[in-house]
Amino acid sequence: MGQFDISDGTLQPDYFEYSWVVVPNGFSGTIYITVSASSPVEIYVLNLQNLIQFAEGYSYQYYLYDQGTYINDNLLLVQVSM
Repeated sequence: MGQFDISDGTLQPDYFEYSWVVVPNGFSGTIYITVSASSPVEIYVLNLQNLIQFAEGYSYQYYLYDQGTYINDNLLLVQVSM
């Protein structure tokens, strides 16, 4: 539910950017990721709990990981009602 674009900026080595994607309870959402970079980058798709774990230096799990100078991925996320 949104778009994130850093095409006007530069991501410095060993830094990260993040974007929020919200999938409401009982809905699904598709994330489309396209990256073109002059140096290899790494892409992770994490839930909020694992983003916090990552930021604090703890072990974490991810839904998607990719790396390279050109990345074109799609990921379907389904939020199950509880």
